[in-house]
Amino acid sequence: KHEKYGKVSLTPQGMRVAEEVASRHKTLISFLELLGVDRETAEIDACKMEHVLNRRTMSRLRKLVEFVQTAPEEPEWLKHYRHFIKTGEHVECKKRV
Repeated sequence: KHEKYGKVSLTPQGMRVAEEVASRHKTLISFLELLGVDRETAEIDACKMEHVLNRRTMSRLRKLVEFVQTAPEEPEWLKHYRHFIKTGEHVECKKRV
């Protein structure tokens, strides 16, 4: 509903769309920050990405972010990735017996 220079209110469907866009935006920022992207750049890139990614792709990104954020401790592969970002070198892995 719109009144010139008045309040704007969303329909229930409009509210659902707005909530989904906000959720996509938040997920993308979290994902980009996991990659080591700074917050400001992540915000800008998320604005661009949130409108073009396939729904299934977003679902997978959301699950990945949730997986990392709810893990009891930081996953080893993420520690290795962060080391690689800083040094350009892989962490030497211990061989499993």
